[in-house]
Amino acid sequence: MLKGYNALALSNHILSRWDAKQRGITNKKLNKVLFYCHGFSLARLDKPLLKNHIEAWAHGPVVKSVYHAFKQFEHRPINQLAHSFDYVQGHSSVVWQEFETYEEEDLFFRVCDYYCDWSADRLEHDSHTIGSPWHKVRNVSGSASLSQRIPNHMIKVYFKERFGNKTN
Repeated sequence: MLKGYNALALSNHILSRWDAKQRGITNKKLNKVLFYCHGFSLARLDKPLLKNHIEAWAHGPVVKSVYHAFKQFEHRPINQLAHSFDYVQGHSSVVWQEFETYEEEDLFFRVCDYYCDWSADRLEHDSHTIGSPWHKVRNVSGSASLSQRIPNHMIKVYFKERFGNKTN
């Protein structure tokens, strides 16, 4: 099992803390903010924040389960939390997971505080920087038409080189 948190649970933390309409938190923006949170965790805490894989899609880094949970909103701000169906209990419930350490929670919310103010297009553009993990997987590997996993080691190296000791 992969270490880290369920991306849907972290999405719900973001959607619970910030007004999605006011901040323009769309599916695209949410996925990019999760990418930055994950990258800073790998670089600063030396551990993954997400247990989900991040893939290189046409519009930037994406967690497939997050995309599918919120795709009905298209380009509109998300106005509901992610749910999962519990087949044993026979009902749907909000996906939630508490942070295990203050260090993880603090880093997550500091990164979100900064990047939730960016537009989805700015986040997409920034994640497409030449040399970024997304750029390497999409363009250098010769697979620009396919979505592929972006390896954590590639994300970690990029965030360490690009940001040094800064958290944003």
